[in-house]
Amino acid sequence: MEKFTKRLVVAVLVFLFAYKIIQFIEYVDPKKISIATWNVQTFFDVDFSGTEYSEFNNPKTDWSKEKYYVRLLRMAEALTKINVDVVALEEIENINVVYDIVDVLPYTSKFHYAVFAKQQGSPFGLALFSRYPISKARTHQIQPMQNISVESVSFRPILEVHLKVPKNDVVIFVNHWKSKASDAELSKIFRQSQQRMLADCIFYTKEETKSENLVIAAIGDFNQKTEEFEIDKTTSEIIFSGTHSVEYMKSSWLEKSNESVGSYYFADNWEQIDHIFLWSKTAHLKKCGTVKKRIFFNSAGTPNSYKIHSGTGLSDHLPLKAEIHFKSEP
Repeated sequence: MEKFTKRLVVAVLVFLFAYKIIQFIEYVDPKKISIATWNVQTFFDVDFSGTEYSEFNNPKTDWSKEKYYVRLLRMAEALTKINVDVVALEEIENINVVYDIVDVLPYTSKFHYAVFAKQQGSPFGLALFSRYPISKARTHQIQPMQNISVESVSFRPILEVHLKVPKNDVVIFVNHWKSKASDAELSKIFRQSQQRMLADCIFYTKEETKSENLVIAAIGDFNQKTEEFEIDKTTSEIIFSGTHSVEYMKSSWLEKSNESVGSYYFADNWEQIDHIFLWSKTAHLKKCGTVKKRIFFNSAGTPNSYKIHSGTGLSDHLPLKAEIHFKSEP
C-alpha cells in the first residue's frame, strides 16, 4: 500500500535543552544503560490551544490549575519510582508540560537533559528525559501525497535521539503509532507505514554510524500486540520490513527474564502494546518488564488510570523498562 511518501523532516519540531545548574556526582555504570517507555495518558496543561480532548476544554470541565499541579507532582514521583537512565513519555501535550515536569523534579533526579517533538496540530507529542547528554535529535514524519485527503489523521512522528554514552553509540527511536480506536483497517495501514519508516530509520542510522558499538533501541506505544508483529521463528526476533532493508530486533516481551503479562489492560485482558526493541551486534537486553511499584496500580491490580473528575490516578498504561548490557571489555 503506497498511499504515503516518507520524508525526513529537519527537527524544527524538536526542542532540545539541558537543565539543572546544580549537578550531583552520580555513579554511572559503564557496562549498561537502563531505559523505559511510558504512555502517560492525555497529559494536557491548562492553557487551551483547541486540540485538547473535550473533557479538558469543556466549559463545564473539572480540569483546573490545581489538578494539573497535583498531576505534575505525581508525575515527578512516578519518574523517580521508574528509576532509569532514560525514559520516553508518550501523550505529552507540548513543550510547556516538559518544562513544568522539569520544574517539579527533585534536584537529585538523574534526568539532566530532555527533548520534545510534536506534529503541528496534533494533541500530543513525544518527550524523552535522559541522564546522558543528547548530541542530536530529529524527527521522521510520514507525509500524505498531495492527491490524498487525510486531514483528520494525525501522522505522529518518530523521534530520533542520539545519546553521548561512554564507549557506545546509543540511538533511541521514540514511537507512538496510530491507535485502533478509529477505523481499524485504516489505522492498520498507518501502522504499517510507520513500521516501514522505522525500518528505514534503523537502516540509515546503521549506514551513517558505521560503528561496532552501535546500539539502537525502538521504544514507545506501538498500539500493536507482540503477536501482531512478524516474528522470526528461529531467532524469536521481531521483523521490520522497510523500503531498503529488513531489520531484525530483539523484543523485551520475548526475553526469558520478562515475567510481566502486559502494560495495558483492555476488555479484561492484559495487552503488550508498549514495546522496547533492540538492535546491536554487541549489546543485549536484561531485566525486562513493567514497573511493579504500587503507585502504578489501582486496588484491582490493573493500571492506575488518571480520572479527571476526582484528579486521582496516573495513567492507563504501566511503564515498561529494560536494561541494555554492553559488551564487556576484553
